[in-house]
Amino acid sequence: MKIASKVFLILGMIIFPVYALVLFFAPDSMINIFELLYGENLNRDAMKQVILIMAIMMSVISVIALVIGIFAIQKIHYAASKKELIVFGVLSILFVSVIGGILMLCIPNEELNAGRTISLSEISAPTAENSDQKQE
Repeated sequence: MKIASKVFLILGMIIFPVYALVLFFAPDSMINIFELLYGENLNRDAMKQVILIMAIMMSVISVIALVIGIFAIQKIHYAASKKELIVFGVLSILFVSVIGGILMLCIPNEELNAGRTISLSEISAPTAENSDQKQE
């Protein structure tokens, strides 16, 4: 469940900036899509301004999603109980990825680092001594 949550959070952190870039760099193609959908002659200048405003809003949301997503992934990795995941789970639902946030809130306690402290030797590069201890 931890891995699935991380995958969906990373996907959410990628999709928002891509959408904002599409809006910034291809407003004319977006206007053509709207004309195909609605079949009317639209005011192209007004539509271009609306699309650029949407692009600015999506850029702000993508920065927020990126920050919250990074903190949420770190929290999943180092959390010791489900209580620690609630805040970033709800924020992930709102800003990053609905599926990733729901999966984050559904992670069972057994998958978390319950009661386990992380030492510097686990964080640093594995040595022969550390790998022998993990194999036992």
